[in-house]
Amino acid sequence: MATIRSLYSFEQFETVLQKLAHKMAIDAITKLNQGRVRIQTNSNNEFERFESDKYAFTFYAHHIGYSRMTKTGKGTDYWGFDIEEKEYSNSNHRTKISFFVAVEGKYDKDSGKYAEPGRPEKEHERAAEIQEFIEKLMLENGIKPEPRFVLATVARAK
Repeated sequence: MATIRSLYSFEQFETVLQKLAHKMAIDAITKLNQGRVRIQTNSNNEFERFESDKYAFTFYAHHIGYSRMTKTGKGTDYWGFDIEEKEYSNSNHRTKISFFVAVEGKYDKDSGKYAEPGRPEKEHERAAEIQEFIEKLMLENGIKPEPRFVLATVARAK
């Protein structure tokens, strides 16, 4: 599973994705355009899970999942990611975003190895799509990244 890091905090992701899940749920129920709909909330009236034929959101204490399903001629194409709270000791990043890219693999009988040509390119492309989606979502909600460390310049008195 491929990963990228983000300066946005877990709480920021939770706020924005809760709002998006509520919007999708209202849309699914009022328009009846997403087939099956499942909503599960906790005691704080926050979503723990929202699922429809087009979207899925899962909210746990330290983990959020988002996926979008698109019907294709070959079945269903899944596009999504998982977010975990991470406090990296070697960088300013706050969260880890994991995602999966399906690549047709080939088994080489001679070498006994499994090869997945094109995986790095597809992972790079998907990472860029996810980052673009996140930036757009955060911008629409007026949220800015919260780096863990901020270096301040202190003027010394002479």
